[in-house]
Amino acid sequence: MRKSFWLLLCSIIVSLQLLAQTRTITGTVTDDKGATIAGVSINALGPDRKVLASAVSDASGHFTIHVPEKTRGLQFSHVGLDEQFVPLGNKTQINV
Repeated sequence: MRKSFWLLLCSIIVSLQLLAQTRTITGTVTDDKGATIAGVSINALGPDRKVLASAVSDASGHFTIHVPEKTRGLQFSHVGLDEQFVPLGNKTQINV
């Protein structure tokens, strides 16, 4: 019984540490006329330009992506549109 308690406690602590190392970024993707764009690929890029997390904008152009703290920025891409990179800094909301 004691062993199970300690195992559960350690699991909770590890889970909390993992949650503390990520953050949630939200936003909306629009074109130059203000119309929302569905199906935009959003990639969180690390310092070495590796993809750390991915998301896709919904039918209303909204997206939510959970990124590691070491994320350098978000890369937005869609067929027929120019790719765009947005540095992240301390932002939690990005509208492009």
